[in-house]
Amino acid sequence: MKYLIHIFILSSLLYSQKIFDSFEQERISRYRYMEQYTFEQVLDDGSYTLIVNNFNGDMVIRGHLGSSLSANIKTTIKVLTEQGAKEMINLHQVIVRHDNDKKVVQIDGPEDLSGRISYNLDLQIPIMTNLTMHSLGGDVAIEHAQGEIEIKTGGGDMDLNHINGKGFFETAGGDIEFENGKGRFSIISKGGDISIENIEGKFSAETAGGDVELSSIIGNAVVSTRGGSIGVISFDGQYLLASTSGGDIHIRDINGNVDISTSGGDIEIQNLTGNAIASTLGGDVGLDEIHGNVDCSTKGGAIHGKDIFGAIKAVNQAGNISIEKKYDTQLKDHSLDLTTYVGDIYTSIPEHFPANVTIIHNGENATSSINADFYLNEKNKQGKIIATTKIREGIYPFKITIYHSGDIKIRED
Repeated sequence: MKYLIHIFILSSLLYSQKIFDSFEQERISRYRYMEQYTFEQVLDDGSYTLIVNNFNGDMVIRGHLGSSLSANIKTTIKVLTEQGAKEMINLHQVIVRHDNDKKVVQIDGPEDLSGRISYNLDLQIPIMTNLTMHSLGGDVAIEHAQGEIEIKTGGGDMDLNHINGKGFFETAGGDIEFENGKGRFSIISKGGDISIENIEGKFSAETAGGDVELSSIIGNAVVSTRGGSIGVISFDGQYLLASTSGGDIHIRDINGNVDISTSGGDIEIQNLTGNAIASTLGGDVGLDEIHGNVDCSTKGGAIHGKDIFGAIKAVNQAGNISIEKKYDTQLKDHSLDLTTYVGDIYTSIPEHFPANVTIIHNGENATSSINADFYLNEKNKQGKIIATTKIREGIYPFKITIYHSGDIKIRED
């Protein structure tokens, strides 16, 4: 008899107390079954973990201050009769367990799935609860959560809001929207867009087939997409790494160093305080108001730079380069190194800018292709023109190279 009593006590610890259930017919051939569980002993101290496995349906998680976790499960059954609906519920049960010793609440979806039955899960949790949730398919919405979080869904969208801590979020076929967070995050979508706003910390965002949009970011970020564009507005951090295989990259109002690349699109950087590395294989590079050093390249477009306050290196395989240089004495490096194989180069520099100028033109009509507002000492070496001069003290290297053909024009403003 004592042995049986011990078994009963253990079972009461492992399985939660169901405080409410209901069964009703919504309409013809459609039934609804509702279950509600509560766990008053779940504390708001970070000791508890909520685990959801093998769930197929939408999940909504809302955090609150204070103890107590509640779970509401809505099951919808599409069959002809009430008896058939109840048989379906018994065959495809969602199991809810609570282990007080391990500080775990676990919800397991049914092992066998049926196209005639669907689920929705609504959770109210202490805000400090750790989360490990794996959904086979369905949308996920989380609001006000802290701690260690891992969320995966096989085919739905994610809506994340006010998430603090350490998080991993992955969807196989949907969009991810993340607003208001602080911590370390990894965000992955294998087929949708990613939108991240008002985040502080360190994160990575990756999508296989959608766009990535960032705004109001404080921290460091690594973002990539294989088939979409990347847009960043208002970023303040040490570094921003962004890459795409088939889209444009536009970033604006950036305080920090950036390294951006695209295989088939344009790059636009506006209002950057920091250094930039930018490369594209088939598009234009646009630079506007750069307070730092730039290293940029393209193989099939134009490079245009306006209000470049630091050093710049620009390489173009088959296009023009246009650079308007500014002089900020607070920056240490003001060198210019501009190279094109086929294309024109236009630059304007501040009047009396202390530059050590070297121009190399290997192409046709080289002698008539160089036009400058200052005197150049030109030498012809077997058809290659080398022109040099020093402006004022000649402190900063200023080099222009054309390998095949193109005109050179230099203006002093």
